[in-house]
Amino acid sequence: PAVAAWTAAALTIWLSGHVQSAGPARATGGDVLFEMIGVRKRLGTRVVLDAAGLTCEAGELALVLGENGAGKSTLLRIAAGIVEPDAGEVRVGGAALAGGDVAARAALGYAPDTSDAFPELSVAEVVSLVAAIRRAPLPAPALRRRLGLDVVWGQRMRTLSFGQVKRTYLLAAMVGEPPLWLLDEPSNGLDPDGVRLAADLLREHVAAGGGAVVATNDAGFVAMLGGSRVRLADGRLARPAS
Repeated sequence: PAVAAWTAAALTIWLSGHVQSAGPARATGGDVLFEMIGVRKRLGTRVVLDAAGLTCEAGELALVLGENGAGKSTLLRIAAGIVEPDAGEVRVGGAALAGGDVAARAALGYAPDTSDAFPELSVAEVVSLVAAIRRAPLPAPALRRRLGLDVVWGQRMRTLSFGQVKRTYLLAAMVGEPPLWLLDEPSNGLDPDGVRLAADLLREHVAAGGGAVVATNDAGFVAMLGGSRVRLADGRLARPAS
């Protein structure tokens, strides 16, 4: 049941945007792609996010740092519209995500840090399903090859290594070329070459005018990326001390 619920939620995000989303116009530098405003979230008795605020402009890479259990994944799920905040709001491209705005959902691509979604689908089926419902073309074969997914294209997700699963989620998040990427621990499970590839793809996306919010506690990955940084601790986001 938990896996089914997560899958339904993921489908809402990955497969939302019932409009043609192929080749969306890139925002220009200075345009705000993402805003999290005064977000509060309690899980049980714990306040995971307390008046959290975060922005990401076009051409910006925003890194959310924090220890395991700090609440980074919850923040990303709220950012992607999977989890509703108790207070505050999320805006994508100026539109409130909670309002069901189709363009707002089509403008984001989310890659989770899990191996549980879509276990019986093949890699090809996951990516094709995302492309079909988003009404976008399949990613270019060159990108599929670059991510090393050609050799597992026909395999079920449950047969893959965690690193291959993470590469599949990244490719799915890129379907339709959404200007905003929301990536949860994208280096987790990847070998060194995969980590370098993820960093390269992020830098290329940002250089092309996109934006990305990346949650990570991988210091080596952070060092590769640069970008603006905030640290999540005790429910609060703050700039880390230099």
